[in-house]
Amino acid sequence: MKMFSEHFFVFALCCSHVICVLQHVSLSGYPDAVCSDGTPAAYYRSPRDKDDAHAPDNYVIFLEGGGYCHDVNACDWRCQMAPHLCTTPESETIQNSGILSDDAGINPYFHGYFKVDLPYCTSDMYVGRRFGSELTKGHHFQGHRVLTAMIQSLIADVRIDKAKRILFGGSSAGGAGVAFNCDYMKSLLPRSRIHCIVDAAFFYPETHPFSEDEPCESIDKVLAVGGVLWDSPEVSGFHLDGWWGDVRQDLLIGIARFDQFGLESFCHNETSERDLDTWGAAIGQIARDLRWRYPRVGLFMPGCIGHMMLNDDAAFGGLPVGERRLTYSDTAWNWVNGSRDIHVMDTCHDDQSGCQKYCRVN
Repeated sequence: MKMFSEHFFVFALCCSHVICVLQHVSLSGYPDAVCSDGTPAAYYRSPRDKDDAHAPDNYVIFLEGGGYCHDVNACDWRCQMAPHLCTTPESETIQNSGILSDDAGINPYFHGYFKVDLPYCTSDMYVGRRFGSELTKGHHFQGHRVLTAMIQSLIADVRIDKAKRILFGGSSAGGAGVAFNCDYMKSLLPRSRIHCIVDAAFFYPETHPFSEDEPCESIDKVLAVGGVLWDSPEVSGFHLDGWWGDVRQDLLIGIARFDQFGLESFCHNETSERDLDTWGAAIGQIARDLRWRYPRVGLFMPGCIGHMMLNDDAAFGGLPVGERRLTYSDTAWNWVNGSRDIHVMDTCHDDQSGCQKYCRVN
């Protein structure tokens, strides 16, 4: 499989004449909504005139990714090496992209939606309920409460409780957060139609490490240990090998066929033809099973090595997949509007000869 020996690349499209920024909103008024280091969490939203009495009808809420830590020593290392993942975001504005973009050239169907971005600073896949203590070496895990506080703030700020439609998406650890919290979001906003997009998370053909001979913190181990540390009931009841059948809201899964995080987590080697053949055949089978058993669940799966796609300009709006060459954006629009064309995959044979050679996925 020589096609996987080359480096994959990412490029972003510029916003040209569109103002692509979201504005900072602090959650300092919510004492439980804190980052790993105890500082107040925050989120970003579309600019809005305070005098505007009309509440937006449609929203995109995006949970950022950034890994996790499921033991306190790993949390020490994480917060030292990547402090922005453990503390309050300080930028007054951020540039939006992918499904958060206001540029119709990048995001043709959802550019007019009101956008919300939640930076990831709790290290717990958005499910924690534990304050820092001697047990946690001072690290806080309050992702669940941060998410709750953000919605409470948005109700007070822009009356999101009146929304007609909410696209609730996230990538990697953020995608995991959506998988855990999809139905919970409906309980917070019962009047709204909730559409959940789980990107680059929890769609793996295995639940245990591929190789027992190597140190491997696979996802099954992470959830077992992390759920206790984070104090998360969502984790203890989560079915890694079929959770999509338990979600009651509208659900779309986006995953690269050879998801880099999945391969790494289960000790596969993305440079090994044998490992890629094994993984590709197995994930193809669970994709076929999902289409047969859960036809209402959407699936976007380009046949390439990659990871996060939902918040990437090129991957969301410019990566054609399948016989009809549909993009992630096209697939999401079909899914939101009840079309049957919601299972978009590259046709890959056992030797991966039908897969794409290049994939603009980070």
